Amino acid sequence: GGGTGDRSFDITPIGTPRGVIVLIFGTGTADQIVGVTADAIAMSEVTLSPALAAAESNSHIYFLGSGIPNQTLTIAIDAGASPYAAAAITLTAGADTEVHDTSRSTTTADDPSVVLTITSASFCAGVLGSGDPNVPTAGTGTTMITSVDFGAATGGISRASAIESANFTYGFVTPNSDDVALLAVAITEIATPSLLIRPNPMRVHLTQ
Repeated sequence: GGGTGDRSFDITPIGTPRGVIVLIFGTGTADQIVGVTADAIAMSEVTLSPALAAAESNSHIYFLGSGIPNQTLTIAIDAGASPYAAAAITLTAGADTEVHDTSRSTTTADDPSVVLTITSASFCAGVLGSGDPNVPTAGTGTTMITSVDFGAATGGISRASAIESANFTYGFVTPNSDDVALLAVAITEIATPSLLIRPNPMRVHLTQ
């Protein structure tokens, strides 16, 4: 599985979209993602992205938290020739959203994890590129969205199973130790952080 080069796909939010997250993992150790747009609006690559493993894998997260059209969104990824997979998540909230924290690991240990520092209600998501030939599964408190076996490398994208209001350990389960590139992000409301952000699981779009 997995595709290469520039690709695009549509995602239709429910309600007024207040945040869009695009998570990408692929093969190789180079930063091959040139940029990501949502309806031609440039998305920002979050702090600490990309995560580049010592061998075989990479991961990226892009985010847009304001000015999102209330319509079907076309997500476009400008990328190189190495195989990659991606997913987009739209968020509804009472106000615009922003990145609350990000965390990254490029370890060789099995079951990699990072800690997100959270002080207000946040939606969390993560992406893993791995040199382990066995696809990753969800870590504690998370739910898998997709995983792909590229052959020599694998990867996966997941989301936290609940809104998190305190520091959260975000991880994946990998059967073997190998080079991995793990990124996780926490997103919160700007104006009223106490309100819950409601991810819509029916509006997650996958591309491989």
